[in-house]
Amino acid sequence: GKGFVVTAFVGLKVPGVLKHSLAMPAWMLLFAVLRSSMLRGALATLNQAHVSLLNVVQETCSKYQLIVEYAARPKMVDIFSKTAAEVESAFNGAEVVVSHNNLAGHILAPLYIGLHIAYNASHVLDGGMSLGVFMTSVAVYKKLAQVYTEFYSIFMAVSGSLGAFKKCVEAYNMETELKGRKELNRKRRAATHATRKEILGKIAGHQFSDTGAVVFRTDMIDIRLENVCWSYGADLIFHNVNLSQKLGGIVAICGPHRSGKATLMRLLSASILTKSGTVFVPSHLRTLYIQQELVFLDRSAWENLTFGFPGAAPKIVKDVLLGLGLHDIWTIVLQDLDELGCPYTQQDDDDYLGSASPVQRRKTTMHPPMPGVGRTNKAGWLSSLTHGEKAKVNLARALIMNPEVLLLQRPLCHFDNEQFNEVLNILVQHVDQRGYKMPRETSIYRRPRTLFFNPIFKSELEIANTYWYINSAERNVDVVPKSDLASISLLGDRNVQRIWSQITATVQ
Repeated sequence: GKGFVVTAFVGLKVPGVLKHSLAMPAWMLLFAVLRSSMLRGALATLNQAHVSLLNVVQETCSKYQLIVEYAARPKMVDIFSKTAAEVESAFNGAEVVVSHNNLAGHILAPLYIGLHIAYNASHVLDGGMSLGVFMTSVAVYKKLAQVYTEFYSIFMAVSGSLGAFKKCVEAYNMETELKGRKELNRKRRAATHATRKEILGKIAGHQFSDTGAVVFRTDMIDIRLENVCWSYGADLIFHNVNLSQKLGGIVAICGPHRSGKATLMRLLSASILTKSGTVFVPSHLRTLYIQQELVFLDRSAWENLTFGFPGAAPKIVKDVLLGLGLHDIWTIVLQDLDELGCPYTQQDDDDYLGSASPVQRRKTTMHPPMPGVGRTNKAGWLSSLTHGEKAKVNLARALIMNPEVLLLQRPLCHFDNEQFNEVLNILVQHVDQRGYKMPRETSIYRRPRTLFFNPIFKSELEIANTYWYINSAERNVDVVPKSDLASISLLGDRNVQRIWSQITATVQ
């Protein structure tokens, strides 16, 4: 508004000055366009330096124990100092660019006033221009320069933000997996419906297993891989894989190092989507993939354990934890429940066990999701746990969720010899009881549990009843008998490890 008023006044009172002053915004716009890319580059460098410094601080705090163990505090100080120096250098560079940009506006008025005096002073002396118009023109040039400088400052501020804004726009508009997952869900539902309809047409009434348990016809739908291909860039991992697996059972996925065992499990769980082909898991089944690394939220024990099943009853959490020998963790959970204002009592067990039917029992299990615990250090409970206990908590979280299809990457690599067989038996119970620590008398009402896992010791093969072997040469997966795996040297021997541990302990 101010600029419009000033320009209109000048145009009416001093039209000659207006004609020359219009060159001001043109020159400033040209200068701004030429300098804007330099400003964006300087600010981008400064932002990247700030991010690097924050990453150094975060990594130092989160991995401080590693730094202490290697006595590397001086090294981290050097890294911090170097990164801080880079931030200072980037800041100085950005300040120089900003200062030069701002000076362009401030020198405009003196430049025009100087040119006006040099060019029109002689006209005042010879009477071609009155002294009043001469002096008024000086004031007008000064005022117009101030107005245009404000516009220029705004333009440069906006221009400096365009680099970050452009990255935000690109990030917000990046392609996501939403369409692919939506399409996968629809295909699975359609295939489940068609397969179920086909089975219902072929088989009349429910079937019975060898143990006499009822086999519902919907549970006869197999997990299938049809012409599945997958590659990491130009590195082909799988090519036209075709497999099927009946529900209920334990599948050991074996193969050479870097053959794609974890990738295959991630494809089955839909953690990643196929490049081509179909991975079919009946749409009514829940799948859960647990990687080898132990990952926990910065939350309470209760929230970590019930993360996959927020409505879990304390009775379920208690049975799973005690079954894994995690008595101390159950004590911590009791403290969490007390702080939530939902103290655990024997009545909780009675309400759960006294449900008249499996449907009511399921409703009793479904507690409302509980909010966060009020302690300031919610993850402090993790610091007192051994590595084996953390691995058990990680497994307990999966068993509490109790998915129909559970995929575990090297689930037994975290445990010593004593815990090894214990956890191995728990995995078998999870499949046999259709949920670990779930009531046996109601197992016929639950769907079969299927376990896929990646063994690293030959003794782990004993619990499996199906063996998938990844043939890295042919980029394919074969169902093989257990005898074919006996000669695979990539699978270690747990007994050898136990003997070596005994020898080491004796020497010490």
